[in-house]
Amino acid sequence: MRKYENFEFDQDQLSAPPASDTKIICVIPSFNEAGLIRVLDAMISCEPLEEGTIEILVVLNEGEDADKEVVLFHDQQFEELNNFGQINNDDSFCIHVIRARNLKAKFAGVGLARKIGMDEAAKRFLSVDRPDGIIASLDADVRLSTNYFPVLLSHYNQTDSLRAGNVFFEHDLSRSENTLEKSGIIQYELHLRYHIIMQKYIGLPYAYHTIGSAMSVRASAYLRHFGMNKRKAGEDFYFLHKYIKTGDFKLIKEATVFPSPRYSERVPFGTGRAVQQIVESKEAYTTYDPASYLVLFSLIDRLNEIYENPDSLAAIANPEILAYIGEVLQHKFLEIKKNTTNFSSFEKRFFQWFDAFQLIKYLHHMRGHGHPDVDLKFALTVLFDKINLNLPEGQEAQLLQLRKYERHA
Repeated sequence: MRKYENFEFDQDQLSAPPASDTKIICVIPSFNEAGLIRVLDAMISCEPLEEGTIEILVVLNEGEDADKEVVLFHDQQFEELNNFGQINNDDSFCIHVIRARNLKAKFAGVGLARKIGMDEAAKRFLSVDRPDGIIASLDADVRLSTNYFPVLLSHYNQTDSLRAGNVFFEHDLSRSENTLEKSGIIQYELHLRYHIIMQKYIGLPYAYHTIGSAMSVRASAYLRHFGMNKRKAGEDFYFLHKYIKTGDFKLIKEATVFPSPRYSERVPFGTGRAVQQIVESKEAYTTYDPASYLVLFSLIDRLNEIYENPDSLAAIANPEILAYIGEVLQHKFLEIKKNTTNFSSFEKRFFQWFDAFQLIKYLHHMRGHGHPDVDLKFALTVLFDKINLNLPEGQEAQLLQLRKYERHA
C-alpha cells in the first residue's frame, strides 16, 4: 500500500484503542449541533452487526475565529457526549469524541472536519490490522434506516473490489419546519435526481449522487487515494469521484440515509444553501436545459463509429459540441485510440476523461451558449417522457416517483 503522509494530525486524537473486531467507523462532523445526542441515540438503536463493533466518531470542530458561545457550547457538549458514551458503549456500539479546536480559518469547515475524523478512523483500522475496514461518513442531523449498518457491511463483504459507495438517500420531508422549506427541499432533490437520471439516460457510466452524509470507503482505499480534502463545500463531490472513476464504486439501495431538509448559511453551495435560496427567492427552481444532455447524447451514442474512424468526428458530432471542445475532442480521441487496443478500453478511457467535472464544464458552457437554465417543471416533463414514466400531479408525487425509479433502476 502506498504510504499515506497526508494525516491532518500526526498524533492520535483518541486515547482509547479500538476493539479488535471493529468493522465500521462512522465519522460525524459537528458544528453547533444542539440535537446531536438524539441523533446518536437513534443510531445506536439501529440493528447491530451479527459480529463486530461499530464505532461512531464525532468531530466537534470550530475555527480559530469561532464565536465564544460556540466554543463554550462545544466544551459542554464534549463532556455530555463522553458521558453519553460511557453509559451506552458496549460490544456492538462505541461512541468517541474528537475536540478539534482553533482550526485555521482558511480551512475550517465540513471538509476539514470530515478529514480529521476519517484520518483518525483509518489510523484506528490500521492499529488493529484491518485495512479493509469501512469508514462511513454521516452528518450530525442525519437519520438512518434501521438496517443501515448490516446492509453496509454486507455489500463490502460481498465484493472484495468495492472501494467506496453511497447509500441511497431521501431527504426527510417530515422534518421540514414549514411549507416553504418543504417545497424548497423537494425542488432541490428533484433537480438532483433529474441531473443524475438524465446522465444515465444518455449513457454516462459514472452517474452517481455524491452526498456526504451517505458515503463510505474502505480504509485501504482511503489511504491509497490520499484521503479527504479540506473543501468547505463540495468536499463529497471531489472525494467520491476519485473512486467513481475507477469503477469500484456502487450505490447501495437496500438501506436509506435521511439527510435533514433544513436550509443553511454555513456553506457557499450545496443542499442547505440551495434550500435557503429557494425559500428566500420564492421563485420556481431552474435547472439545466434537457437539450444540453440530448446534444451530448448525439456524441455518446456514436462513440463506436468515431472509434472506428476518428476523422468522422466532424460529421457525426453535433455542431454545438464541436463549438465547445472540437479540437480538444479530436486530439483526445486520437490520443486514446493510440493507447488502446479495442473499443471497450477506448470507451473506458474516454469516460475517465469526460468525467463529472468535464460534464459540469460542458453544461455551464451550454448555459451561456443558447441553452439557459429552464424551469424545473419543464425539465421534469422531458425527463418523465424520456424514461417512459407518467408524470403525476404535484412535485412531491413526482419526487416520490423518481425515488422509486432510481431505487429500482
